[in-house]
Amino acid sequence: METSMWLRFSLYLACLLMSCGASAAEILTAVCGPLQGYVLGVGGASDVYKPIEQRDGMSGQTTIVWEIGSSEAQIIAQGQVGGSPMLEKAVVTLSTKDQVSFVVIYPVSVFLYSLFPQRNALLLSRHTHQRGFDFDAARMLALHGPCTIRIK
Repeated sequence: METSMWLRFSLYLACLLMSCGASAAEILTAVCGPLQGYVLGVGGASDVYKPIEQRDGMSGQTTIVWEIGSSEAQIIAQGQVGGSPMLEKAVVTLSTKDQVSFVVIYPVSVFLYSLFPQRNALLLSRHTHQRGFDFDAARMLALHGPCTIRIK
């Protein structure tokens, strides 16, 4: 998806969520990316359990749509520009004026998204024991990037 189409889709989803909720609800929409950072950890048997430290990133956008005060949010992630977006339900684990954190749990990994509204920034980390067919690794992805945040 091109960037403008992705932004329109994100805004459409935010409008749809706003129309389904209570009229007084405020919706936070954060469009973030690109994200840059590192993969850190220890490789599995195929990597001879060597330490890992390599640059990584996501060129696509990550969009967070959250009804402020609710316990869940929607996260739309597009890892690479032109890639297929994934829609996930996230659990809100921390909510202050300075930071909102969301967790998404998969069968072999956990993602933590921390949004910093006053800094217009997102930190994203993924923890997993899997790499390809290796199930005995210990890997972390740590990324950060800018966001455009709107509250309506």
